[in-house]
Amino acid sequence: MKNSKKIYKLIKNGNIFQNGKLLKKDLLIKDDKIFKIKDTIADNPAYEIIDASDCIVSYGFIDPHVHFRTPGNEDKEDWENGSNAAINGGFTYVIDMPNTKPITDNYDILHIKNKIAGNTNINFGFHIGLTAGNLDKIGRIRNACK
Repeated sequence: MKNSKKIYKLIKNGNIFQNGKLLKKDLLIKDDKIFKIKDTIADNPAYEIIDASDCIVSYGFIDPHVHFRTPGNEDKEDWENGSNAAINGGFTYVIDMPNTKPITDNYDILHIKNKIAGNTNINFGFHIGLTAGNLDKIGRIRNACK
């Protein structure tokens, strides 16, 4: 059986911010990228159609300061719950703070966090704690994260 996944998504009747105003537009998405924006785009059986009437259609937001507390304080927050909440709020990228137990100030802890975060559905980055004790290791940590 052939894969019936549609490569186009047509977002109909959404309000987008353009030229300083909210305007009613249709957006055609191809391969997860905006392909066309017009006042009206005709329906097509090849399109997955999403009705965005009374909705604002926007790019994904970035939260540069999240506290997902993994490892060490998962009872307060963890990557699964925190990333799901972010996604549901319209965020597509988060940057986690280093206040974990142990603190994220070395390569090994950063590597652990990276593996955990890699199992979620959000784009991510990390802040790292800079201390007098790790100043000489920052170059290695930075190079390992490329």
